[in-house]
Amino acid sequence: LRYVSLLGDATFCGQAFTVCTWGGTLNLNGHELTLALSEQSQPMQLLYGQIPTMGNVTVESGSIQFAEQRTVSGGSEWTLRIKKNAVLYTYNTYQYNNNGLQFPWKLQLDDGAIVRNARYDLVWSGPATVSGTASIVRQEDSWGQWFKGLTIGGILSGNGAFDVQKGQFLSVTNALNDFT
Repeated sequence: LRYVSLLGDATFCGQAFTVCTWGGTLNLNGHELTLALSEQSQPMQLLYGQIPTMGNVTVESGSIQFAEQRTVSGGSEWTLRIKKNAVLYTYNTYQYNNNGLQFPWKLQLDDGAIVRNARYDLVWSGPATVSGTASIVRQEDSWGQWFKGLTIGGILSGNGAFDVQKGQFLSVTNALNDFT
């Protein structure tokens, strides 16, 4: 699918599909998008596209992948929630200036949520909440490059913890953070 525009809340379920390929758009228009993909499916992929209007996104099962993403819109008024055993996966996300794409949304990681990335570190500039234990795992791509870590630039809160696997890192850069 190249152009997707939600006219109301929606649930995408079943097997994998790709949206926003090669300059396409995903317009959430302030609505809630829930992903309930089968465990055997590939991630819902957002490739080479734009998200000009944001909404809330909840990944109930399966994974969401931002790959070669150029631009995202919105701010911390919108939430990306990753539930137990669901995956936030990014690949080669960057802006045209190659400084890395920064995601401004609120990130909510439930107990058992997984964050993985290949090529370029993931920079989350919005606030983040972790409830339970979320994992940061290594993801090697087809060129042998892998995720080095997760940087959270916004306020980090919650009563949870991170399981940072060997060779990965978690960096919390906002001076107002007191998360321990």
